[in-house]
Amino acid sequence: MPTLTKTKRPSRIVFLHIFLFCGLFLTGIFLAALRCTDESFRLGYQIENACRLLSMHDRTWQGFFLWILKNRFPLWVMLCISGCFLRGNLFLSAFTGWIGLSMGFLFASLAERFFLRSILLDAAILLPQSLAYLPTYILLVKNKVKREPAYLAKALLLSGFFFAGAMGEYFLNPWFLNKIYSLVTLFS
Repeated sequence: MPTLTKTKRPSRIVFLHIFLFCGLFLTGIFLAALRCTDESFRLGYQIENACRLLSMHDRTWQGFFLWILKNRFPLWVMLCISGCFLRGNLFLSAFTGWIGLSMGFLFASLAERFFLRSILLDAAILLPQSLAYLPTYILLVKNKVKREPAYLAKALLLSGFFFAGAMGEYFLNPWFLNKIYSLVTLFS
């Protein structure tokens, strides 16, 4: 006689991932503010320089698109593959935690440099590609938890949306970052 096993609901797992992200986001802010003041200030200058360079590039710069593909897609493939395994949630949770911690450190580094205007600069760095990356990641986690038979087909479909986010990062992010960066530095 088969036994029924209790599985976690996808909404609960997604909530736990969001809670993990937010908790480590705050931890990153506190680490940057309390312990790593010199490092975060130096990182703030590096981020500002990267924002300035990125906002000035034109779309003919092929190296930027290759950089996006090289830095985004291997991790996405690893996330999709980890979804095929029973303990793949550990890797997905570690990824969520790392992104939260690094985003918190980024936020604090820019806040030390630009104070409240850093919120606009953080939004400029993350938009519009995060509007595609975040939903694909959440749907990937939901499909992993449900253990659906068509997981790989859905992961492939989600990879298309992830690629759309990479295209948004290549075409729209420099323009958006240019507008916001000029606004932020205007009031410096």
